[in-house]
Amino acid sequence: MLYLDGISINKLKDELSEVLTGRKVTKVFQYSRLSTSVFFGKLNLFFSCNASLPVCYLKDNKENAPETPMSFSLNLRKHLLNSIITEVSQLGYDRILVFKFRKLNELGQYKDYILYFEIMGKHSNLILTDKDGEILDLMKKFSLEENKLRVLLPGAKYSQPITEKKNSPAELSEESLEKMIGSPKEMVKSIEGLGMVAAKAIETTSDFFEVLNTKGTPTVYYNNRKITLASVFQVKNAGFDRKEEFETINRMINFYIEATKSSESYNNLFSSLLNVVEKEIKKNKRTLKILEKEMDKNKKYEKSKETGDILAANLYSIKRGQKETVLFDFYNNCETTIILNPNFSPKENLDRYYKKYNKLKRGFEFNLKRYEQVKNEIVYLKGVKSFLEESSTMENLNTIKDELVVGKYMKAVKSLKKKKIIPLNYGTIEFEGYQILYGRNNLENDNLSFKVADRNDMWLHSKEVPGSHVIIRWNGEFTEEVIFKGAEIAAFYSKTLPGEKVLIDYTLKKHLNKPKGGKPGFVTYNNQESILVVKPESI
Repeated sequence: MLYLDGISINKLKDELSEVLTGRKVTKVFQYSRLSTSVFFGKLNLFFSCNASLPVCYLKDNKENAPETPMSFSLNLRKHLLNSIITEVSQLGYDRILVFKFRKLNELGQYKDYILYFEIMGKHSNLILTDKDGEILDLMKKFSLEENKLRVLLPGAKYSQPITEKKNSPAELSEESLEKMIGSPKEMVKSIEGLGMVAAKAIETTSDFFEVLNTKGTPTVYYNNRKITLASVFQVKNAGFDRKEEFETINRMINFYIEATKSSESYNNLFSSLLNVVEKEIKKNKRTLKILEKEMDKNKKYEKSKETGDILAANLYSIKRGQKETVLFDFYNNCETTIILNPNFSPKENLDRYYKKYNKLKRGFEFNLKRYEQVKNEIVYLKGVKSFLEESSTMENLNTIKDELVVGKYMKAVKSLKKKKIIPLNYGTIEFEGYQILYGRNNLENDNLSFKVADRNDMWLHSKEVPGSHVIIRWNGEFTEEVIFKGAEIAAFYSKTLPGEKVLIDYTLKKHLNKPKGGKPGFVTYNNQESILVVKPESI
């Protein structure tokens, strides 16, 4: 959780003010309905109104904006482009940041604008007004039915959200604070800008004034190697086994969002790709069930041939007009009744059974072949899903997206801009003088195994489990230790659980083969040996 109460935002405001005041707006981009950036040269002031993580900070990485600008960004550009930010402030200790801008227009007159950023969960909003508070535009528009407490539409007068009256922490006396210490609920109810996490951590009045008056120590807390909390100030009872401190709040927020994959662009792309893959897996599983029914219906095709053979052996004894005949079944050594069409001649009845046999046989063989194809496709898609779930960067997600587009699972988005060709990379680990490489998706696996690896390099992969191709570079010999290490890496990047035993196949790269028309990452191999390892928790 990224913890930002009103007091935390007050400190973030001070950081932003120090860095941004006096700077000129050079660019404005809107990435989605809920996120936008205002650039001051290379500084990227990012706003997100996403209900799960509403936040404003100086973002290190630039996201990809859509080619067609959204209406809100056009209005921001119209009013704020080339303006100077004159002040960054906060409405009391409420979770509302205020950015004031001044711009010289074509007539040589100064125009003032205000940008309000309300950090309020699902009600978070970014609102642009003129100097008199008239709303020019806003990121999220609400009808009167949706929000009866205030009007949030262009042309209306901006008003602060109606909240319960609380005491300003800056005006709170030590005596009145003393009465509330030890009762977090009472403190949150009475003190403006104080949240429950901070209230629970405050045990004395000196703790409170330290939180209020010091710059703070931005800290990320871990428990079992997972981030549990990111806070602007130290939290004594956060329930952590490790913590990491940062010089600034902005650095902490950047780290938190990257480490927890909380970037809106990352999450949107991840969800989109995962949805495509899961839909394809479900579709293929439905196809398998249909094929199973069809094969079950057609699997008795030999019975039609046997019936035809019995008829052929006794064709001389059958007359036109018969509805059935009883003949000796020399396949099963018994008598059998054969149904005939009285309108057909004996030869036509015979042809009918042989035609039925050929039709059922062709259908069964086609369905069997298709069944194997669909099964392999499900295995492939589960591998893509595994790589998706292990992905940690936008670069890797975009490579997986390219793979799905090439496989025609997704449509390529037409772009006016020339698409950058991103070179395929791979992970690298050095071990006892050996270089060990591993793919992080199927395209990287293909590239690594067939374009990067030399014929005498060692290739490793988890047996019958989706995972990374691992290559150990040849340096004269392969020791038992390096093969075991390579096997551990292959197990770590396989779709198995930590602590689970994983069988790893390994062979020289020269024994690999890429079947014609095979899916990315699919190979066949021979001359392999196997080693059983336990999947480690880390590499």
